[in-house]
Amino acid sequence: MGVLCDAFVTEHVMEVSCKALQYPYHADESAEGTDIMILITGQVIMTPEHRERMIALGAEHSARSRGEAGCLAHHCHVDVEHPDRLVFVEEWESVDAVRAHFAVPASGAFVAEMRRLSSEPPVIRIYAAEDITATLMGSA
Repeated sequence: MGVLCDAFVTEHVMEVSCKALQYPYHADESAEGTDIMILITGQVIMTPEHRERMIALGAEHSARSRGEAGCLAHHCHVDVEHPDRLVFVEEWESVDAVRAHFAVPASGAFVAEMRRLSSEPPVIRIYAAEDITATLMGSA
């Protein structure tokens, strides 16, 4: 698994610099059963005065995102080891689906609001990954 994109958050918008042309994120046609997906992890530090609002925003964003084309999963969690950290775990069918997600105005507004409410900029990592569950665990 390799990092596919570098993402950073400004005050108003999330910007993504994808290296899609340099990274072999498409499954090899000859590799039967190979599934490449895009995984995104994100985190933001919640401030005590905005905690409930940030959790609500995160849950709303995940629910909305799950309805977008190409979204396989989108979940928001409170980190049990660091209770002030809100964590996002996403699975997408393709780079194009992620680009479309980032282009949705509500996604940009969500990131801008989280940035405004947090004491630190959100951190986002984007990966190209291959599902190897069957290889490691045997066929289901």
